[in-house]
Amino acid sequence: PADLQMAGGQVHQYQLSLSGGEYLRLVVEQMGIDVVVAVFDPVGKEICRIDSPNGTQGPEIVCLIAKSSGSYRLDVRASEKDSAPGRYQAKIVALRTPTPQDINLAAWHEAFVEGMKLKSQSTAESLRGAVDKYQEALSYLRDALEPGAQAQTLHGLGEVYYQLGERKGALDAF
Repeated sequence: PADLQMAGGQVHQYQLSLSGGEYLRLVVEQMGIDVVVAVFDPVGKEICRIDSPNGTQGPEIVCLIAKSSGSYRLDVRASEKDSAPGRYQAKIVALRTPTPQDINLAAWHEAFVEGMKLKSQSTAESLRGAVDKYQEALSYLRDALEPGAQAQTLHGLGEVYYQLGERKGALDAF
C-alpha cells in the first residue's frame, strides 16, 4: 500500500465492490494524522464510522460483512479541520467468504462502533447503553485471538464507567 498524504479539511474517497455476505477487514494505519474512517453501503447509508482513541498513530480498523452486493464507499478524513499534514495507508487485509471467527469479529465491530457512538453522546442514558454495547462486543471476542480488539473494548468500557462515576467498574475494565 502506498503512503497517502492528507491535511486537515481533506476527504479521500474510495469505492469497494463487495458481494452480499462477503467479509471485509480493512486497516487504515495513521502516520502523523488522526483520521476518521466511514463506510457507506451501496445506497449511500453510513454503516460505520471509526475514530479510535489512538491519536495520530496506529490503526483504524473496519470489520464488516456486506449485507448486499454493490459498490461501497470508504471515506477517510482528517478528524480536525486544521490538522497538520500527515500520512496514512489504507489496506484491505481480508476480503473473503467469512469464517466463523470473521463472523464474530464483524459482530464485535458492529457492537463496538455502536458503543463508541453512544459514549460520545455523553448522557446518562447513552452511557448506560454504551456499557451494554461494550459488554456485548466483549462476548464476541471470547474465542477470538484479538488482543487489540479486546483492549480497545475494555478501554472504552473503562472510560464509560469512569464517566458514570463507577470507579470500581472502571478499574476492573482498565
